[in-house]
Amino acid sequence: MERREEEEKKALRKLAAQREAREAEERRMKIEAEERERRTKIELEKERLAAEEREKVRRHELRTQRIEVIETEVDVTTDRTDTFRLVSALKFVPLFPMT
Repeated sequence: MERREEEEKKALRKLAAQREAREAEERRMKIEAEERERRTKIELEKERLAAEEREKVRRHELRTQRIEVIETEVDVTTDRTDTFRLVSALKFVPLFPMT
């Protein structure tokens, strides 16, 4: 009988050790999954911030280009030249007969 009780205790200890090992493995897997999820979120946040930064740079470049285009297109003499051309063109247009 004593031997039987000894074997039962041994079997119970073995089962307890297996259960503890299984629980430890489950905890390890859970921690690894949480770590992967955290890293994924961090990577997505980095990509989002990088995309925002690229967009800011793109917008700044567009604004700068617009300013450059405006500065290159605006000429002090442009208005006077256009006015002179209009007056010159009117001299060559015949009068319309009034009926």
